[in-house]
Amino acid sequence: MAMRTKPFRIFESDTNAIGQLAAARACSGAELVHAALQEYLVNHRTEFEAAFTATQEALASGDLARLGEVAARARQAQVDALMADLPA
Repeated sequence: MAMRTKPFRIFESDTNAIGQLAAARACSGAELVHAALQEYLVNHRTEFEAAFTATQEALASGDLARLGEVAARARQAQVDALMADLPA
């Protein structure tokens, strides 16, 4: 059984689409978001594995410079994704 947790904010522009998709699937918005998260995790598993492995190896070896590089790559990927969403 699902446990209630603290809610997170959904972009207002996505609320209508989530409601319509949930209705089409005969489920709640929370169930739809849960299913989408599960699908995302499955489809991006290799990316997560690579990041976790690199982090684990850097921590295990005590290589702070490498750990910094791993963190910087992750942060740069976030910045790139945000910049891609900005209007040209």
